[in-house]
Amino acid sequence: MYRFDISNYQWTINISKISADFVIQKATEGTDFVDGTLTNHANQVLKAGKLLGLYAFSDGKDYKSEVDLFIKAVKPYFGKATFWLDFEGRALKQGGQYARQWLEYFEKKTGHKIGIYMMLSAENSLNWSGVANRYPLWIAQYDNYYATGYSGRSLYGHLNWWKNWDIFQFSATGSLAGYSDNLDLDHARLSHADWRKMAGMKSDDDGEGDDWEMAWHPRMQYDTKGHVKVNIKSGADIYSDINFTHKIAKAKYGKEFRTAKTEKGAYYVKYSGDKYAWISGEDVIVKTNPLAYNENCHDIE
Repeated sequence: MYRFDISNYQWTINISKISADFVIQKATEGTDFVDGTLTNHANQVLKAGKLLGLYAFSDGKDYKSEVDLFIKAVKPYFGKATFWLDFEGRALKQGGQYARQWLEYFEKKTGHKIGIYMMLSAENSLNWSGVANRYPLWIAQYDNYYATGYSGRSLYGHLNWWKNWDIFQFSATGSLAGYSDNLDLDHARLSHADWRKMAGMKSDDDGEGDDWEMAWHPRMQYDTKGHVKVNIKSGADIYSDINFTHKIAKAKYGKEFRTAKTEKGAYYVKYSGDKYAWISGEDVIVKTNPLAYNENCHDIE
């Protein structure tokens, strides 16, 4: 799944116009700041039918006060969203033990599971005993600051404490159709079913969801970017342009396409004979070919 995260810096955003499986919105910072766009953005996400996450940015001063403020702010979204602790900046000086206290206190007061966000450098350098592999990991690492859309790439380096990451924030300069400024972009190993379970939501009523997605393993040629498969029951619209203004066809639920290129969260697919067109990443599940995005891989000469 692919998504972006937002805060009051993106106060003009229209979430319904941007491709994403899920969106994570800032809720609070420290002990006294509630993000002014929380309610508007969170409700936009839910209305658009996307999965919602909410995070608290810690300042490392008083974990109980931080948690109490966060709970009060996000209370309307219990059972509708996943929750995350953003642990960076000044909070890092308190070390992994402070984060552990924060997470345990939230879990004790609410009964809800919570995840933690940090840069790879923090995961590598701090002591995460009692936290690693107990709480979902949202890891961040940027390879450059060039504009990019949704794409698959591996983490450069390795995790010292967690076995695997659950969400990978790979860019702070994301460029997606429907929004003119930069966005933080992420790739999640969490499936829709995983997300709903973490949020305490009911499962999809179609009886498929996670099993349908996980069972799909398309055979890829070495030079393909990847494959997409329509996961919208009513089908997915196909457009002649990347801005989704000229609709030319409709693909049925379960239809699979090979992708020729990706840009701004859209996929350029071969949809009929030799004809190519654009399909929104919001309407498909995606399987990327990591070799196609690895600059160290080349054809045999």
